[in-house]
Amino acid sequence: MRKFRKVTGRNKKSQVWNIEIDPKDASSYVVQWGMLNGAMQTTSDTPGSCGVEGHADFQTPEEYVVFCMEREIRKKEEQGYVEYVDGEAIKEVATSIDFTKPLPKNFCFNKPKKDISDRKLSSIVKSGKAIWTIKRDGMMHVAVKTKMGWEIYTRRMDIATEKFPHIVKALNKLKVPNNSILLGEMVYLKPDCRDDFVATSRICRSDTDLSLAYQGLGEFPKSRKDSNVLGKLRYYVFDIAYVNGKDLISTSTVGERLTLLSEYFSQFEKLNVTTGINSSVKVMNKERKIRSDMLLNEYIAPLQIVHTNANDDLELAKSLGIEGFVVVDTDSVYGDKAYSFDGKAQRPVGSWKRKPSYEEEFIVTGIYEGSGRNRGKLGGFFISQIHPETGDKISCGKCGGGLSNDQRVDFWKRKPLVKKTIKVEFDSRQLPKDGAYALRFPVYKGFSDKTPNECIAQFLGMKES
Repeated sequence: MRKFRKVTGRNKKSQVWNIEIDPKDASSYVVQWGMLNGAMQTTSDTPGSCGVEGHADFQTPEEYVVFCMEREIRKKEEQGYVEYVDGEAIKEVATSIDFTKPLPKNFCFNKPKKDISDRKLSSIVKSGKAIWTIKRDGMMHVAVKTKMGWEIYTRRMDIATEKFPHIVKALNKLKVPNNSILLGEMVYLKPDCRDDFVATSRICRSDTDLSLAYQGLGEFPKSRKDSNVLGKLRYYVFDIAYVNGKDLISTSTVGERLTLLSEYFSQFEKLNVTTGINSSVKVMNKERKIRSDMLLNEYIAPLQIVHTNANDDLELAKSLGIEGFVVVDTDSVYGDKAYSFDGKAQRPVGSWKRKPSYEEEFIVTGIYEGSGRNRGKLGGFFISQIHPETGDKISCGKCGGGLSNDQRVDFWKRKPLVKKTIKVEFDSRQLPKDGAYALRFPVYKGFSDKTPNECIAQFLGMKES
């Protein structure tokens, strides 16, 4: 059994997490967790095989269970857990930033709160402190400048610098002092300048050689000669966390940091520093275009501020074809919610997502069993709709979110759910792949009274090129 511990920031007691192959079943693993010297809870999982038998990447149940265990261990180490052998830790856990070393794996920056109440939004708008910034549909990356130059990290603190030589070249133009950290999103821009998350994900999650090839910065490996160049990613900087070794993100206001960002990027183009509350639409649109052009031409740019309000912002996001906005309070200070050393993103007061959502009716074409704690229960639905132009039934992927434990148990016992219709809320549709229009972040909202023929798809073009 491999044993791990983590000291929490709240009570200084050690959390314990243990994992091992089930002694009675080599295709299963057992996990124990609890507080040191306290009662332990136990669960188990049987992942099964992976891949298609006969193919080179096929893994037997006994092989795949080892892979799954290692994946779980990596997650725990990113959360600040340390392995113990014979009662002794095999390494130290970082609790501060040392710019002479790589960023620690357990280090994690904040995320915006998922939503904001009408009352809170009204309050910061009336005070003149609210600004709407465009939320890009990309993948968060951290850019660190030391005396050795720029390094780029993923949100999970894996070094990815070699994938983005053009971004490093652009960052070198900024007169940012050593021991500084920028926070941003890697984004892929389609010809109409909207974001394409699928392309971003493909580039970021590929190994270095393939990532460079997708961006037109290298040759495709022989095994991928039939692949197509997608284009270069851009880096959309939304915050500055450290400058010259000083922690700004937990001690200074959002407004102060945005002002500093504008100053660093002003060498490309003069940028205004404004909340947008008292600015005209003309001024704000001009400012947004400057920042959009900078991102397109220079490969890096600071966040875009948009002139809107709480009544119009969600419809504006839909019309612009963007994921949504992050509303920030320019006077807010993130404090101890700015970052953590347990691998979990804190959500400070002062930063909130504002994303439009869509709700439509779908046909249930099948169901699937859950895994882990949901084994023996409903995992979710396979769903489809009617194409509005062709009248054909189109696959819309799966929906497994929004189900309570009681519903998972009840629906799995009932099983004859095929051809029933359900309501699903979702953020957007992915680019159609193999004829499927999969949803992003689908959530089950209940059964529908519509017939299958009435479940006609809407918003099919929201994520198409």
